[in-house]
Amino acid sequence: MSSPRVSSALLASARTAVRAALAALPALALPAAAAQAVSAASIRADVEWLAHPALRGREAGSPEASLAALVVAQRFARLGLAGAGPEGAFLQSFAVQRLAFDQTGAGLAIGTAAPVPQGRGVFVELLAPPPDGATAPLPVVFAGWGIRAASPAHDDFAGLDARGRAVLVWAGEPKLEGDRSAFAPGRMSRYSFVATKAAAAAEAGAALLLVAAPPGGRPIEESWRRDQREKSRPRFVLPDAAPLPPVVYVGEELAARLFAAGGADPAALLAAAGVGRSPSRPLGSATARLSLPGYRAETLEQQNVVAVLPGTDATRANETVLVSAHYDHIGADPGPDGTLVVYPGADDNASGTAGVLAIAEALRADAAAGRGLPRPVVFAVFGAEEKGALGSHAFVAAPWPAGSRPAAVINLDMIGRNNGDREEYAGVVLASYTARATDLPAVLMAAAAPAGLEVRKLPYLRPPGRSDDTSFAEREIPAVMLFTGPHRDYNTPGDTAAALDAAKAAKVASLALAAARAIAARAEPLAWDRALKEAPPSDPWDRPY
Repeated sequence: MSSPRVSSALLASARTAVRAALAALPALALPAAAAQAVSAASIRADVEWLAHPALRGREAGSPEASLAALVVAQRFARLGLAGAGPEGAFLQSFAVQRLAFDQTGAGLAIGTAAPVPQGRGVFVELLAPPPDGATAPLPVVFAGWGIRAASPAHDDFAGLDARGRAVLVWAGEPKLEGDRSAFAPGRMSRYSFVATKAAAAAEAGAALLLVAAPPGGRPIEESWRRDQREKSRPRFVLPDAAPLPPVVYVGEELAARLFAAGGADPAALLAAAGVGRSPSRPLGSATARLSLPGYRAETLEQQNVVAVLPGTDATRANETVLVSAHYDHIGADPGPDGTLVVYPGADDNASGTAGVLAIAEALRADAAAGRGLPRPVVFAVFGAEEKGALGSHAFVAAPWPAGSRPAAVINLDMIGRNNGDREEYAGVVLASYTARATDLPAVLMAAAAPAGLEVRKLPYLRPPGRSDDTSFAEREIPAVMLFTGPHRDYNTPGDTAAALDAAKAAKVASLALAAARAIAARAEPLAWDRALKEAPPSDPWDRPY
């Protein structure tokens, strides 16, 4: 399976698209003075530019995303910051692979029957490069919900030979009374995520993952329609990504045929199953064969934008405070009438990028006025977050400045709307953070009061993978994501600059600025409690979807 480099023709096409985008964009407004760095006007000006339709949603791999990175780098340079990338550059390049296949020719054959094509009860998704044998005829086994969990103990693969097989699993997870997850405080845990199921199947040696709705559950067809745009687009991974079984979502009819081949009644299996009681079993002579025509893995170069404000204490030069966001979004699609439907990504995450730029401006003004901080502050604006936090993963693998280790990470991701578009959240910011960083809540609370915000704390032990902060928390680095919650325009064409609450985004950026100052100036680094067994309970907040 080849991995060609970007062709000269593609580069020429990218340059042409960049020139066209530049011609269509308005002039970039810079803050008039450093004193106005964290202001609603500054935030709005940057968001309007980044979320302009000419940037076509800044999807990773597009020339418009590269243009956005260049503009952010230019802003850092104009501030007089130093580039923190290789040899003092503002751009840290990293390679990704874009995985794609012929959507119209994909399908799944059960036994000797003709393949069922994509979109007609079969829906194919790639999460990573497929393992060898993924498109061969495979025996099928049933593995319950496809869950391996330690607490409470549940293993759907125990005693089941999944090696080189297609594994059929149910979507979702076992529930307790009140539709509560058996594995998390809320309605859903990470074990409901298909990526978690695929990782468990890969660990068991499976070559293919089939996902069906449990009896009485939401039909797979309905779930696919809800996420079709995301799931059917090319998948981006880092070049060293481990193979994962391709995912095939199968409708009710195909799932019934698979269970029937094994003489199994799914309703009876569900009735007898529960936490710690897996319904897993072989499915007789059932076989499945995936058609994945035109599979290709193309290597592309992406960019993080990294700048540094040096500290005043040489003994702490490698203890950097990182202030971050991601600049990419989810792109654009052809509309039914032939026009382009753009997903502007004003809140997600032009708002966070604008916040980082405002914080950089304010701290640079502090330093110029003789109020520098002991520790350096690194400003990192990551690429390819929407593709799985790939930019921040690349950053932690080769941190810049070289040899440094972040003392803490303050990540801004969606900071300019109210949770669920509800007025009761107008003064609220949500802080998703690693609970092992036991000093972090006090820092955030102290920074919130001057900004006029209430912090709702969402601590975790296991990084939830919501944003780029996860890449650092996984390496035992104190990290927090500040965000203001999802809303009706999340990942839709309605996420425009006009809908942004720039004043609120400025407040969140002011909180992040105060927290960065406090961490960079404190005598001791933030504590990290490896012995912590359970995260404190989350503060109450409503999840609108």
